[in-house]
Amino acid sequence: MSMCRWFSRGWTLQELIAPKHMQFFDQIWGRRGDKNTLENEIARICGISREVLSGRRGLSTIPIAVRMSWASKRKTTRDEDMAYCLLGIFDINMPMLYGEGEKAFIRLQEEIIKESTDMSIFAWKKFGSEETPAYTGLLAQSPMDFREAGSLRTLENMEDHDIDCSISSRGINLKAPTVFICQTGFLFLPVFHRDQPTPQHLGESSYSNMFLGSVSVGLYLRRVGSGLFVRAMPQVLNTLSEALVSETRPIRIPKTLSADQTAAIDRRVVNVLLSNGPDDYDLTTEAGPAGCWNPSEGKLYAGHTGFFLGYIKFYTPKYIVVSFFLICRFDASRQDPWRFALISNHENKARPSDIEMSYYHYDCELFFTEKTEISSNLQSSYHSFSISIKFRSTGVDVSPESQILEVRLKA
Repeated sequence: MSMCRWFSRGWTLQELIAPKHMQFFDQIWGRRGDKNTLENEIARICGISREVLSGRRGLSTIPIAVRMSWASKRKTTRDEDMAYCLLGIFDINMPMLYGEGEKAFIRLQEEIIKESTDMSIFAWKKFGSEETPAYTGLLAQSPMDFREAGSLRTLENMEDHDIDCSISSRGINLKAPTVFICQTGFLFLPVFHRDQPTPQHLGESSYSNMFLGSVSVGLYLRRVGSGLFVRAMPQVLNTLSEALVSETRPIRIPKTLSADQTAAIDRRVVNVLLSNGPDDYDLTTEAGPAGCWNPSEGKLYAGHTGFFLGYIKFYTPKYIVVSFFLICRFDASRQDPWRFALISNHENKARPSDIEMSYYHYDCELFFTEKTEISSNLQSSYHSFSISIKFRSTGVDVSPESQILEVRLKA
């Protein structure tokens, strides 16, 4: 029975769930049973719970990702029908436009988001291909991306969280609890669902464990601009204790990313290599905007939008009052898109808080003076240069005596 094509077609999914009574016949019209007597076998084949098949549980109580997983192994003749065959499953009305291909599934997700705050719609992941991009938008490409989401269960206190979601031409605007991962600079976005495999899912799911309690599955985001994020490591869903998720922040994420945009994120990076020189300065770094900086790899991401303003702050506990800022500005509209300025809080008679305040108000021209700018002679195609720093109790010298910092840029 599991080899029957009827169970692999997209349009038959809602035909299976909607009727209360259904009888099954083989190809020579021999009766094989009905929906009630075959309930266990149908549940095993389709990954749909017996409560849903029997009508004891309504579709609206099932997480969106779980409902998507029911269609993850089904096929349709036309790409558009992979979205249209799910309209009844999600109680969505939208025009059926043939010729748009996979964009139909993007439209379906947009319509679902307009009607629901169920964050599990973002609990998808890419699978096992060498061509998996490093970054994507927030929406899945097809139901296949949900094929391991069938065991997700809603956290009991999901309604306690203030979640707001809207869609515009610029992407998906979210106001949701998040947490920054210090080691990588990723933003962790929980979906407030846990993975609890049922016996029929054990052995199929690649989530690492059966997570109980208030531990949420979630995804990683990389910051690429002012309030703008993209999904990072789309082949991974991880877990985090809900107790660690505290700050609610507004974020915007593109619905999709093109191959060129993904490549731009990897290409527009400031790589920072640190060495402490002949003396042990124990050099420490901070960077902003938060989430654009990956401290474990020493990378500052300028993103794909065409404009970026970021900074890297360096200081040493040996001279705690002395610090300097490397201001990094990218503007794709300029012939020389990268500009850099090195500012010492001692030489510029400014406190670190003053410099940070100017940065956050985008007063970037204040930084690029004849004295501070270090990028005027750089080529626009490729930048590689070294900055030698020597800390003193009275300030910071730029000198060849002790190389503290090497900055390489790829553009």
